[in-house]
Amino acid sequence: MPRPWGWLAAALFLAALARVFWLAWFDDNIRFLPSGPAPWIVYPSPLDPNSFPGMELPAEFHRHVTLSETPSRASLEFRCFKSCVIRINGKAVATGSAVRWKTSTRLDVADALHRGDNDIEASVSTDMGPPASSLKLQLDGMTVLTDESWDVSLAGTSASGARRASEAPEPGPGNPLSGTERTRDALRNNYGKGLLWLAISVVACLIGRHASMSDGVARNLILMLLAALWICLLLHNLRCRVATYGFDAAAHLGYIEYIRTKHSLPLATQGAEMYQAPLYYIVSSGLLSLFDRAAASDQGLLILRLFNVAVGAANVALVYVGLGFVFPAQWKRQAAGAALAAFAPWHLYLLHYPTNEVLSAMLGTASIVLCLKCLHTDAASARCLALGAVLGAGCLTKASSLALLPIFLAALAGKLRMRPDCSPIARVGRLASVVGLAVAISGWHYWRMWRHYGNPLAGNWDPAIVHPWWQQPGYFTLAYFTSYGRSLTAPFFSGFHSFWDALYTTLWGDGLWGGWTQVPGRPPWHYELMAAGYVLALVPTLVVVCGCCVAVVRFVREPRVDWLLLVGSLGVMFLAIVLLSLRLPSYEQPKAFHALNILLPFCACAIVGYEYLTKHLGSIGRFALLSLLGVWLVNTYATFWIDLDSPKTRLAVAVAKSLNGEDQTAEVERILASDPHNRVAQLELARLDWRAGRMARFTAGVRQAFGDHPEDGEICLLAAETFARENDWESALQLAQRAARLAPENVAVTLTGLRFASQRPSAAVGAGVENDVIAAAQLVLHARPTNAEAHRAMGDALLQLGQTDAAAMHLKLAANRGH
Repeated sequence: MPRPWGWLAAALFLAALARVFWLAWFDDNIRFLPSGPAPWIVYPSPLDPNSFPGMELPAEFHRHVTLSETPSRASLEFRCFKSCVIRINGKAVATGSAVRWKTSTRLDVADALHRGDNDIEASVSTDMGPPASSLKLQLDGMTVLTDESWDVSLAGTSASGARRASEAPEPGPGNPLSGTERTRDALRNNYGKGLLWLAISVVACLIGRHASMSDGVARNLILMLLAALWICLLLHNLRCRVATYGFDAAAHLGYIEYIRTKHSLPLATQGAEMYQAPLYYIVSSGLLSLFDRAAASDQGLLILRLFNVAVGAANVALVYVGLGFVFPAQWKRQAAGAALAAFAPWHLYLLHYPTNEVLSAMLGTASIVLCLKCLHTDAASARCLALGAVLGAGCLTKASSLALLPIFLAALAGKLRMRPDCSPIARVGRLASVVGLAVAISGWHYWRMWRHYGNPLAGNWDPAIVHPWWQQPGYFTLAYFTSYGRSLTAPFFSGFHSFWDALYTTLWGDGLWGGWTQVPGRPPWHYELMAAGYVLALVPTLVVVCGCCVAVVRFVREPRVDWLLLVGSLGVMFLAIVLLSLRLPSYEQPKAFHALNILLPFCACAIVGYEYLTKHLGSIGRFALLSLLGVWLVNTYATFWIDLDSPKTRLAVAVAKSLNGEDQTAEVERILASDPHNRVAQLELARLDWRAGRMARFTAGVRQAFGDHPEDGEICLLAAETFARENDWESALQLAQRAARLAPENVAVTLTGLRFASQRPSAAVGAGVENDVIAAAQLVLHARPTNAEAHRAMGDALLQLGQTDAAAMHLKLAANRGH
């Protein structure tokens, strides 16, 4: 390729990246809070991993300012997310439009201020995310900025100190994400295992260095060993099958079951994942139909898991073949890349879940291998047709495959341009054959989506398919994209804190617990080893990042069509993840495995990085680097090896299956027999007894648990249930209030406390029923400002007290599809 092509490709990437962030800064449809003269502040809501319905949420921002004299001039500059009214001393001085909410408004407000006490208020509302405000008031010798000194009330909650929008809160008492593993504790508790991993790695390195055998024998031995270890791990874990494990697992299984039972494709409005391209679901339903098994049954899950294993094995094999084109006649590099592909956590944990990502990744790798074949041979018509067919299958599996199409065409065009025997018409014809066959295979799905919903790429974020929804934080800031480090201290769900932490924790571990949002019942990985593994993963991260940088520099200096394909694929998928994250500002949106279809370029860059580092290190440094990579690899293997017989694993599986409707009473009883004071097991058995109507045992079990854990909010709440059943409402209410104080960030606890306050006989506790209801509803709304039940109860209580305006606001919010 001509040298300017490398500079052109780099310039195009930088221009695309600049365009993405220009949109973030200036496009009012993107929920990105641009930096300005004052910090953005929000209501200090606790962390909540669940989704919120799109509904108009009002917030009141307030600051008290005391002036020694009336100012001669006062400049107010503000922005609000989204619409707002600014009041000073009760007088409206400015309004902000939701259409141009990123544009600062500046005006003089000296006439509204006076000597003494002044109140500044900003009434802000938005329908997608939490309201936010950025305000600067410049006075003579004094500046007032939005910061933590402001008070905020959200959706009628009690006023609390504001929090900067760029900061994420820590999970508090009762939060489903509290009590997760910390890296420091994980390292301290597992240093013995770390030393064992190091010994294994050093011994393996020494054997590899000093073993004397032919290249053919060494290659076959290493490949067989890697294959045996990989298959052994996945077959061992087959015994752990739970229908709710996996990102949107129930929705994926529902899609498969719909096709299996109805023998037709659903519309996107018929399920949470039914907007997805259908190939994975068609193939999966066909396999289940062969054995007449339902998707969510135990045998059905086994079939789907084995299908994933087969597809994953094909993906690893394709990576090995593809690296043979990139590094010809260098089997060690191919084997190293295949090992990384096989044991990379973002690939490994997805093999355990029902998802279209695994098939999409394999087809993405296959298309890259075919394109490399074209680039290293003559790009014959038959190969171009094969490439188009595989690309079409990939696009019919997941829409993210569409992002790679321009890179494939650019690489092929570069190859065909270098062939003097290929006429311009022939070049266009071969490119057209790739696109045409891909469109012929997958285009009908996107046409169907466009015909029904007006957008071929409509998804479960599109109002044409689902009622609008959002997840925290509900917006992004510049700090979200420029900070990093949470993944090395408290890694799980660090997507609340940083874009890079989100990518890192889903790349090198299952940082989102397979879509599970509470500690009890999550997939039974070794989470302490995983937390420690994020520190160990700094070594392969250094290798991959170094390889990407070296590959880009080499490509710019000496462009090659194969590296245009590899580096371009990495760049395009990175841009796609950034853009999609900006469009959907959620903690779980920046997931590394959304780019799993570029596993081959990822492995190729890792090999380049390793070679570059070892070239500049001495013999000791090379040995140390290889040993540390070995430690990381062994730790990864141990992390995902499920200890099937441990009480911790058995309890996690029992909780997960119980939430899926299965009766796990016998299993939980066995766990309690060996550990009678286990809090999670006591809670689970009490819930199972309640569900089965075994009320005498429920009462006895709860009182035993309450005696063991009197400071646990969930157990206090169950104890309140026992007193309510005995019509001891005073004790029940006291325990429910205590439970809410112990677990204020547990919505289930605070909401049940509200029901106690609302439904108990008023004569049982005397006067003040409405005030108790309001206090209980305030606790619910602090953690869940969209909860319709809390707004309805609070509205009714305020109406009884004669506060009609406040009551009307809450009743309106209750009617606005909150939950």
